[in-house]
Amino acid sequence: GYASTPDCRGYVYCADGYLMGGVIPCWPNQLYDGRICTLWQNVDTSKCPMLDDSMMMPDQRDENANEGRFFCGVSSSDANRVCEPCPGGLRQECSDITHNCFAGIMGCPVGASSSSSNPPPPNPRPNPPPPPPPALPLPPPPTRRP
Repeated sequence: GYASTPDCRGYVYCADGYLMGGVIPCWPNQLYDGRICTLWQNVDTSKCPMLDDSMMMPDQRDENANEGRFFCGVSSSDANRVCEPCPGGLRQECSDITHNCFAGIMGCPVGASSSSSNPPPPNPRPNPPPPPPPALPLPPPPTRRP
């Protein structure tokens, strides 16, 4: 799962007790709250034992910040179409659990929102439901022996 760094300025991913990669940093003026990187004002900093908040900018709140241009989708081209922001770079920020968060998406406006006036078109070829399992033959009735 995901775990915060001691200063909450980033997070790591672990699987089966092993660190999978390095520290994933949050954007400036954001801290990891145990789920996503968010504005530092929204994080319980008592859970950040090594935080030096002297560099935080208390008057800076940009609700539309998405400097890394992170957007949700099943692929980067899909993220260009969906335009649902995931500013912390985490797939948990995506409303669709099948989506990942892709960086560097240039086709979406920075203030894009998943509640835009142009919803994505429906999938033209939805996956059909799986066929029912084949019927199993019934065993013969028991016979009585004299």
